[in-house]
Amino acid sequence: MLEGLGQGLLPIGAQDVLNIKEGKMTPTQAGIGIAGLGTQVNPNDPTVLKYKGIDDAKAQINNIAPDDPQRTQKIQDIYNTLTPDQRKSLNYQLLLEGTSTKGVLSSDAGKLKPLYDKLQIMKANGQTDAANAEWSKLSPTDKILYAKVKTYYKRTATSQAEKDFEPTFQSIRGLKTSGDPALEAQADTQYNNLTPAEKKLYQNLKKQNL
Repeated sequence: MLEGLGQGLLPIGAQDVLNIKEGKMTPTQAGIGIAGLGTQVNPNDPTVLKYKGIDDAKAQINNIAPDDPQRTQKIQDIYNTLTPDQRKSLNYQLLLEGTSTKGVLSSDAGKLKPLYDKLQIMKANGQTDAANAEWSKLSPTDKILYAKVKTYYKRTATSQAEKDFEPTFQSIRGLKTSGDPALEAQADTQYNNLTPAEKKLYQNLKKQNL
């Protein structure tokens, strides 16, 4: 280890690595700390490269305007270039900074997001057979990842739909539990006029509000 002194060949110390992982120190700061002992970090050290990739990704994300309509997809594209460990560390650092990554998949499934979006558009345009044909070409592993993407966004869409429907639910629920026969009848009429999808949302919210 002493042979590397002053030659730029020492890896980052164990404590510095821990501090970096916890977001308390950047690789640059760790390098400065070690340089203060008469050494410097080897720029090709695997740990340095790993956290440099995280720093670069975070800088790119912070440069994306909050009101950019493509913000989520741009962040997803950045995440897709990172390793699982890098994505995990980046998640932690962004959380500490209060940076939103809503709608971004931090798992390997995120790499299937562009294809998922494409196939959804194809299906919406009546190209269901063509979309299914593209899906069938995926490897077994990618089909599993695709299913995770589908489940995630279906769940997200349901949550948003429930949030949007909440005022209607509360209005009908208030009438239904008023104890007034006339108002209860009005609630029944409003419920019966809901679409099948809205009735499903109503029942979901009813279960949550029991």
